[in-house]
Amino acid sequence: MSHLVFSGGGLKGLAYIGLIRALEELNMIKNIKSISGTSIGAIFAVMLSIGYKYQELYDFIEHFDYNDVSDIKITRLLDQCGIETGSKISHLLQVMIKKKMNGNGKMTFKEHYEKTGIWIVINAVCLNTQSCIYFSYKTHPNMSLWFALRMSISLPFWFNPVKYKNMYYIDGGLLDNFPIEPFKELPKEEIIGIKLQKHNLTGQFNHIDLNMINYAGSIWSCIYNEINKNVILKCEQYGYNFFCIVNKNYSAFTPDISLENKINLYEEGYQLSLENLNNYINSTLQSVLEDTIKKINI
Repeated sequence: MSHLVFSGGGLKGLAYIGLIRALEELNMIKNIKSISGTSIGAIFAVMLSIGYKYQELYDFIEHFDYNDVSDIKITRLLDQCGIETGSKISHLLQVMIKKKMNGNGKMTFKEHYEKTGIWIVINAVCLNTQSCIYFSYKTHPNMSLWFALRMSISLPFWFNPVKYKNMYYIDGGLLDNFPIEPFKELPKEEIIGIKLQKHNLTGQFNHIDLNMINYAGSIWSCIYNEINKNVILKCEQYGYNFFCIVNKNYSAFTPDISLENKINLYEEGYQLSLENLNNYINSTLQSVLEDTIKKINI
């Protein structure tokens, strides 16, 4: 395994902390050459690539309160197209990158690749061209990582769209929630994709209080459920290795997620990742053994 693909999925992405623990325990991180991610998947792709350990991320999330980085104002919808500016989230991303990258919170894709040797790909949707754009050191070497992340997490009507070179960008998951496209020329057996939801899970509008945030979150859950179905069908059609690290049906768009659900997502992500990664390792070893036997017989 050399290349990873991290799908989006809102707060269900906390399960990636469990994945990172499994990768650490199986000593697989040293083999990673590239990671492609969208939305929250892009955030954890970057954090993994710059050296964050699972325990650091777990400790951070355990005490993290979204209200500390939120600046919600419903009235912004009228003139800014989003209830949050995203300025506090942007600052947090820079602080986290700065901590691992020698004080360089505005590290560019090029600087990141030179420092880590890992090819990071982050996608976002350009509203002007209505297309999915993949950002990396190969295409946008001088773009800051935090800026690309801010574009990729821009859920419509929640965060303001991001303006870049007179064009507007929003959440990459809306057009490609499994950004494997940049890796299409790579050997399939070296790629593992991570999904945050099985295709047979459905959203459920189970909020007691009807308000704008709950209403919008449930609508986006419906949309992402359909996107996820198409993603898995594409993976199965083209024979990509992938597995899901969330089996239960969590809301992807609930800012006030409970500590219990945070822990459950982490635990589920860890157990499912460990199981599937071990299966991948055993399958790979079996293939190598069979190829070796064939060569000997020849």
